[in-house]
Amino acid sequence: MAKYLQYYVEGDCEKKLISAFQHVEQAGFKIGKIEIINPATKEITKLRIAQLKNDTAVALVYDVDYINKKILERNTINLRSNKNVKKIYHIQSINNFEDEIKYSTKVKNINDIFSTKSSNEFKKNLFLILSSSIN
Repeated sequence: MAKYLQYYVEGDCEKKLISAFQHVEQAGFKIGKIEIINPATKEITKLRIAQLKNDTAVALVYDVDYINKKILERNTINLRSNKNVKKIYHIQSINNFEDEIKYSTKVKNINDIFSTKSSNEFKKNLFLILSSSIN
């Protein structure tokens, strides 16, 4: 196992989820630095990669609903070429965050969790809960 862990996540939802659960052993998220850079659609600059500490594992967290294969491949190649990066993990959501929750639980309708009426309302409630668990 690498000494350090760097997460590059698609958005705020993934950042808050990992932040909230990286201290819960059963959740499986290890403690690490989290940055919002969608590795499937935005280039992680060589300068940013060069700043990673020696013996770092990198977790790329993104949805598969939209992927720019060239950018994702370039990010992976640039990370692999850096001597400080020991391992790269790809953590992909099925289509979107809500579908991933449904897939990994017994929930059939994402709005049943908080009795919400829309995906946006669900995310707002989830953010409130995750934010309160971080603070």
